[in-house]
Amino acid sequence: MIKVGTWGFWEGLNTEDHFFLGMMKKIYGESEVVAHNHFDCDVAFIAENYLPKEIDSSKTRVVSFMAEPKPVDYPNKDIHLYLSFDPTNHMTNNIRLPLWMTYIDFFSVRNQLNPLLVINNKEECENNRWIQKEKTKFCVAPYSSLVAPRREFHSVLNSYKKTDGFGLPHGNGDPDRSEIKKYDFISDYRFCMCFENTMKLGYVTEKLFQAKTAGCIPIYWGSEYCNSDFNPECFINVSSGGFKDVNEILEYIKYIDQNEEEYNRIKKEKLFNYDLNLKLDLIIERFAEKLNI
Repeated sequence: MIKVGTWGFWEGLNTEDHFFLGMMKKIYGESEVVAHNHFDCDVAFIAENYLPKEIDSSKTRVVSFMAEPKPVDYPNKDIHLYLSFDPTNHMTNNIRLPLWMTYIDFFSVRNQLNPLLVINNKEECENNRWIQKEKTKFCVAPYSSLVAPRREFHSVLNSYKKTDGFGLPHGNGDPDRSEIKKYDFISDYRFCMCFENTMKLGYVTEKLFQAKTAGCIPIYWGSEYCNSDFNPECFINVSSGGFKDVNEILEYIKYIDQNEEEYNRIKKEKLFNYDLNLKLDLIIERFAEKLNI
C-alpha cells in the first residue's frame, strides 16, 4: 500500500482525491494507493518548495508542484522531484507539467472546489454547452491581478469596442473562484483576452484553455510554449505572432471580428493538434521512472 499526502496547496483542493493522486493510482493501481496525512506517507506532494518539518525526506519521496513562475533550479536535497511549468532540462529531477493540464478532470476527481473541474475529458474540450452557446458580445478580459500588460491591452481593445472585465478588480468576480461562474460569463463573448501575469518560459496557465473551451477565440500574451501546448491556429498570439506593434495587433483583431469567414475558421480550429491523453501518459511514464518507488 502506497500512502500519499499533500501539503501547502491552495484552499479548496480535495486532499482525499486530486490530480496527483490520480497519477499515482494510474501508475500503481487503484487498490494500491491511498490518501494519507502528509507527515506519515510514502510520497508527499507539496506546493512549491517549502518542506514542512513534519515530513522526513529520508523516508518520504517529496514531489514539489511549481505552478507559479518561481525558480525551480535551486539545490534542495530534500525534494526528490519537481513537477513544474519549467521546460528546461538543467535539472534531472524536473518534469514539465503546465498548470492548465490540472484543469481537466482526467481522473474523475470528486468534491474538489478549487479548481472546480468542469471539463471532464478531451471530447469536452471540443464540444460542451459553453462552446455551443451563442456569442452575442465582442470581448471579455478576465483577470484579477492588475499587471501593466493586462490593463494596457484591455484599454486598447476598449478603444475599438466595449471589452468587459471579469474578476475581482471589475466588481463581478467570485471570491470562491467558481469555474462554472467564469465559464457562464465568458462564454457570451466572441473573443477572450488571455494575458498571463508574467512572461516566463514554459509558464502557461489555464487562461487560454478556459477561453477556448468556453467557445471564444483567445487573444493570448505569455510564453512561447503556448504554441507547443495548444494548436497555434486556434488563437491570436499577440506576444509572438509577428506583429510589429499594438496597432497592428488591433487591426488584425478588427479584421477577424468583421470577417465572419475568417472568424469561423479560427473558432473551429481544434485546441489540440496532438493526442492529449497520450501527452499525459508520457508525463506520467516519466514521472514513474523518476519517482522510483
